[in-house]
Amino acid sequence: MQDYQQTINTLAPNQMQQARQQMHIQSILFTELHRWMNKWGLGAGFERTCTFSCRFVRAHLANPTPNQQALLNTLLADSLQTKDITSSLRQQVVAMLSGMFTPGDWQVTFIRSPTTPRTTQISDKAFY
Repeated sequence: MQDYQQTINTLAPNQMQQARQQMHIQSILFTELHRWMNKWGLGAGFERTCTFSCRFVRAHLANPTPNQQALLNTLLADSLQTKDITSSLRQQVVAMLSGMFTPGDWQVTFIRSPTTPRTTQISDKAFY
């Protein structure tokens, strides 16, 4: 915890603002990821699968595409004006999340979750 505190204390004000925005975006994205994945019926494998998925999202956010960055900017601006994101924006976020994952990400996510049945099929309905 002291390392974290030392790191925070060394940030310039603009870096601190950037870190806060990044954490805010991640909070929104992880909430939507959790809601989306909850529809999949993963049972006992849900938490572990969601944890791996959050790691992949965090990794992909390090280098977002221009379209993803535009949506993230919209999401941040919208979230600062309203308490909850709109339904249409939520659908865009889910579409972005589903597009973020590579086939390898999906494979690792489900292989690393031993309590998730390997035969789990994700229908198109689960995406929205």
